[in-house]
Amino acid sequence: MKKIVKTAVLIILIAAVAVLYSNSVWPYEIYDSSIDSSAYENTGELLENSKIEQRFIGKHNGLESLELTVSNLNQECDAEYKWSLIEATSGNVVGEGVIDSEKVDNSKPYKLEFERIPTSKDVEYNLVIDTKQIKSEHGIVLMTTEKDSSQNGTLRIDQVDSSKNLVLVQEVKFFNIETFVVFVGLMIYLALFIKFLFKIFE
Repeated sequence: MKKIVKTAVLIILIAAVAVLYSNSVWPYEIYDSSIDSSAYENTGELLENSKIEQRFIGKHNGLESLELTVSNLNQECDAEYKWSLIEATSGNVVGEGVIDSEKVDNSKPYKLEFERIPTSKDVEYNLVIDTKQIKSEHGIVLMTTEKDSSQNGTLRIDQVDSSKNLVLVQEVKFFNIETFVVFVGLMIYLALFIKFLFKIFE
């Protein structure tokens, strides 16, 4: 009886940890992530009247934030940029905020957060970034590089089409069933393997 209880408790613990691990935020790049960051290009400094538009397709349901690779090029910069995430078909604004140049850390992505979108898979979005105010000679730049293999996305820089994409990551929160199955399978395999080893050395 004790053995059955222990086994049941172990299975419940494995399942609980697997659920927690699988129900996470998963990243989806719209750029070719195999390209080294040292080879990235940029949009040019965003100064007065600058405008960036990046269209992309939602990779999965549950989109809740975007990460951009932003830089001040180690120059003094005092500026704010308005960003809006717009559903392309309806024109509805599903997220908006401000990019503050003082919060830009060249070593970290800049996160744009908004309310989680339950049905974002295969929906086209347009991320629009334009200068709200700039008090310095220099502005920030957004890093660009080649598109991912699906060629998802179109980029416009000051009304001019670009062949690149922003270095942008979709952050999507959902229950990843594949990860759950793999995790549970791995835990069961490890448990059986450890049990086998105990039997050998008894």
